Amino acid sequence: MENFSPEDIEILFEDERFIVVNKPAHLVVHPYRGRGVPKTKQSLMALTRDKIDQLVYPIHRLDGPVSGPVLFAKKGRYVKLAQDVWHAESTKKVYTALVKGILPVSGTYDFALKEKGGFFKKAITNFEPIRPYGETTLVEVEILTGRKHQIRRHFARRNHNLLGDVKHGRGNLNTFFKEHYGLDRIFLHCHQLSLEIDEQTSINISCPMPCELLEVLEKLEKNPFSLCQLPQSFN
Repeated sequence: MENFSPEDIEILFEDERFIVVNKPAHLVVHPYRGRGVPKTKQSLMALTRDKIDQLVYPIHRLDGPVSGPVLFAKKGRYVKLAQDVWHAESTKKVYTALVKGILPVSGTYDFALKEKGGFFKKAITNFEPIRPYGETTLVEVEILTGRKHQIRRHFARRNHNLLGDVKHGRGNLNTFFKEHYGLDRIFLHCHQLSLEIDEQTSINISCPMPCELLEVLEKLEKNPFSLCQLPQSFN
């Protein structure tokens, strides 16, 4: 786990009720203590609090390995206001991902995913290929629902695992990309967040891809990846 300071947290939007900050990879949104898991020492929520010297309340979260904008309310009474529009059709959450294999055309993954308690819930993910890098594809992804690990699970089920995904990805592929392309995180970044909370607050965030992911693409440009480069058979 990397060490971060409040100075590392970039503010993307702020008004008197809400704040959006750019979450780096390797940082959780809020402190977490699970079964057999120690409480995390750092969180985006605490660092944002320290940066603006004010308590903040998360409206949503991004997985620890994922980067991009995260919305907080500055007072608890504003949380429901934002959450009420979080899943509205007009709210946009768009990501960039690098996935295994070649995706020649755009499409939609529309199949349910199992949630906590064993129940299956509707999940819809739209994707648009940006360009191939050898036998990987850079894609733009928009989620219309908000299931746990939705993008990662949808692509994995179609054998287009995200690069660097240690939970739903391929271990030997991740190891190869870490050793040869310097990828030490999941290649998943939220680059656009747009929502209209009310007449007073309209948020439209564009969040460029972080340097560590751009560097991976530069290396792929010079040395495109092929599955035959892996040291063992891989399908």
